[in-house]
Amino acid sequence: MSRDVSMLDKFVRIVGFSLYLSFIVFFFFLFFKGFRFSLIVFLVSTVYFMLIFLALMLSNHIHFNVLLKRSQVKNALFTSVYPLKRFKILKIFSWVAIAMLLLMAGFYLYLKMPVHAATLILIAVFTYLYIHMNKIKVHVINEGIAFDYGQFIVLLQWKEIKKISVKGNHVVAELKEKHIKRKFYVEHPEKFKKIANKLGFNV
Repeated sequence: MSRDVSMLDKFVRIVGFSLYLSFIVFFFFLFFKGFRFSLIVFLVSTVYFMLIFLALMLSNHIHFNVLLKRSQVKNALFTSVYPLKRFKILKIFSWVAIAMLLLMAGFYLYLKMPVHAATLILIAVFTYLYIHMNKIKVHVINEGIAFDYGQFIVLLQWKEIKKISVKGNHVVAELKEKHIKRKFYVEHPEKFKKIANKLGFNV
């Protein structure tokens, strides 16, 4: 549970993710506006993102998973791999983002600024590849459901889950203490159902 994650760990994650998002904003503005303006935007956006994440944490709208070592998922009861493009909302978001980037690139080509246009086209290509080729592994272990993002693995513990439902290949796990539903895709839903039922969930 989030309560199993220390306050220091939560703070480090909030600061780290806020800095990560702010760096993206910083480099975007650096390309178009210059260093001084971009630095101001970076500082303001860092504070902004931190306040947003702190508000979400205090209002129980954000969840902190326990981090796992890779050795802890080696003997998983069930493993499935799913691409991000399986989620319609992410797929729609990617197409909207790509369309906007390409429109901006066309605008800069019209202004005879090929470097700016090429940069935006590269970002559009990266966005497409990330959404349509990136995959996440789901491991069902005795302690819960582990999500392997490659660089790190996080655990959604069984004791955190109030209800599990399966529609087609999509699983929805509703948390007990949060206003959150965790949705993910599994390749063999019937096998997942059997394991979840054995562990006490009426799926």
